[in-house]
Amino acid sequence: MSSHRFRHADRGAMTLFMMLVVFPIILFGLFLAIDLRRYHEASAAVQADLDNAVMSAAHSLPFQQDAASVARRYLALYNRALYGVGGEGVGGGKVSLSTQGDSISLRYDGDIALTFGQILSMLSAGSESTPVGVSAFAEARLTPFDVFIAMDASAAYLAPLNAVGSTPWGSELEWPSASFFRNEFSFMGSGETIDARIATQQCFNRPLIAMKTAVINAYTYFSSFERDQVGVGVYPGYGTTLDVVRPVRARSDAAAVVGGAEAVLPSYIGHNRADVYCLAAAEREDTFLSYRFPAPNSYLTAWTPSSTVPVNRVLAPEWEIDSAFVPVASVSEVLWGSVARGGTPADFGQLLNEATARVLGAPVPDARAGLRAVSLKQLFIFAGDVPWVNGVRWSPGALTEETAMKNAIGALRDEVVTTLAPYNMQLKVTYVLFEHEGNGPAGAISSVVPQLSTLFSDAAARDGVPSKAFSIEVQYVQDSDVFTKNLMPLLTLGQRSVVLSR
Repeated sequence: MSSHRFRHADRGAMTLFMMLVVFPIILFGLFLAIDLRRYHEASAAVQADLDNAVMSAAHSLPFQQDAASVARRYLALYNRALYGVGGEGVGGGKVSLSTQGDSISLRYDGDIALTFGQILSMLSAGSESTPVGVSAFAEARLTPFDVFIAMDASAAYLAPLNAVGSTPWGSELEWPSASFFRNEFSFMGSGETIDARIATQQCFNRPLIAMKTAVINAYTYFSSFERDQVGVGVYPGYGTTLDVVRPVRARSDAAAVVGGAEAVLPSYIGHNRADVYCLAAAEREDTFLSYRFPAPNSYLTAWTPSSTVPVNRVLAPEWEIDSAFVPVASVSEVLWGSVARGGTPADFGQLLNEATARVLGAPVPDARAGLRAVSLKQLFIFAGDVPWVNGVRWSPGALTEETAMKNAIGALRDEVVTTLAPYNMQLKVTYVLFEHEGNGPAGAISSVVPQLSTLFSDAAARDGVPSKAFSIEVQYVQDSDVFTKNLMPLLTLGQRSVVLSR
C-alpha cells in the first residue's frame, strides 16, 4: 500500500516537474525557433529589398538625384511603408541613402518585436517588450572606365575660310560678330581688315559650338564618376597630331596637371587665329550670350578650382593669358577657347596611335580597390568629318586611304589582343560623326556611313573573327541636339556592370 502511494507521489512529482520545468523549456525552444526564423526572414527580406533598390538605381548614375529617386520609388513600391527613406518608417525603422558619382548605398536600421519578448512583457506587469534591432546595408558600384576624348577642331571643315573677302556662315542675326572682334581686336590680311564675323567664326559657329559642347558634356559626364579616369585632347595639334588638354586621370587627381589645374592651357597659334583670342572673346562677350563660357550641367558634378578664378582670363592690351588663371584652368574653359586649327586635318592613323597610347598607358588607381583588375578602356574621337589620310579625305573606294586605315586599325587590334593580353585590357574606339554645313551638302555624310562602318568592322576582325578585347565603330548623329546633349548616356548604355557589396 505504501509503495503504491510512493509511485503515485512519483508520478505527481514527475507531472509537476514536466509542467514547471520541461514544458517551459520546450515552449521556450519553440518560441525561440519561431523568433529566430522571423528575425532571419525579416533581415533577409530587408537585405534583398536594399540590394534590388541599389542595383536598379545604379544605372541612373552619375545623375545622383535620379539614382536617389529610383531607389526611393523602388522601396516605396515593393515594400510598402516599411522604409522611411530620409524619415521614419514602420517600427521606427529608417533608411539612410548616400550617392556618389559611381555608387549608391542604402542602410536600414529598424527593429522587430519577437514572440518571446511579447510573452515576457505580458507576464511582467508594467514592462514593455524589448524589440530586437534589424540592420542591413547595400552598395552598388559601377565598373570604372579609362577614357580619352579627342576633339576635332580642324578649320578645313569646322570654320569658314579665314581671309579677306570670305563669306561667313549663317546670317548676321544667327551668328553676329563677337564684341571682342568688333570693338577691341581685328586681324589683317593683304593690307585689309578681316571681317569681324569671319574672325568670330574661327572660335564660334554652329558646328564648332556643337563640337565643343558635345565634348565638354562628354568630359563632365565621365568625370562625374568617382573612379573613372578621363583625358581630353584637341586635334590637329600645334606642330603635332594631338594637343593633350588633360592626361587620363581621375578628376580628383590634382597632380595630373602641373600646378594643380584641371587642364593645360591652350597654346595654339596660327595665321590670323589663336586660342587666346577665343578665350578673350568668350569672357568679354556682352551681347550674344551663346559665345560666353557654358554653364556647368547642374545635374552632374563639375570640377571647381581650389582658388578663385580671376575676373579676366586674358589681359588687355597685350591679350596674353593672366598668370593667375594658369593654376585654375578648367577643361571646359580650355575646350571652349579652342580656335579652329589651320593646316591639313589630322592623319587618321597617327591620331589613332597617339590617342590610344594615352588611354592604354593610364595608371591603375588604388581608389578602385577590388575593381582594379577591371580595365575597360574607351577612346572617343569626336570628328567633324570622315577620316583623312596623308592629307587626303577618305571616300568609298579610295584604295590607298582605305588600306592605310585598315593597317592602322589592324596594328592597334594586334597590340591589344596579343601584346596587351596579359593585362586583360579591353579597348573600344568610337568615331562620332555628325552632319553640318562644313562637311558637305545635307545627307552627304549619312550616305557614306555604312561603307565606313563596314571598313572599321572588317579591319577590327582578325581572320574574319571579331575580338572581344577590341572594337571600333562609327556613331553617326544627324541631330545636333542629340550630339550635344544626350550622346554619352546613349553611347555607354549597357557597357558598365553593376557590382554589389554589403
